[in-house]
Amino acid sequence: MAAVSIILAIFLFLLGYLTPVSTLYTLPISLLLLIFGITRLLKKENGQVRR
Repeated sequence: MAAVSIILAIFLFLLGYLTPVSTLYTLPISLLLLIFGITRLLKKENGQVRR
């Protein structure tokens, strides 16, 4: 799930940055997804994620 959110964040960032889609919406959403994905990866690395 963390890797998927990081890939989705990168895709949304590129979509908002390189196309005329409004960056007002895509950049904050991609930033939130990136932060969520990184925190999930760090928690998973430390063994703190519960299913």
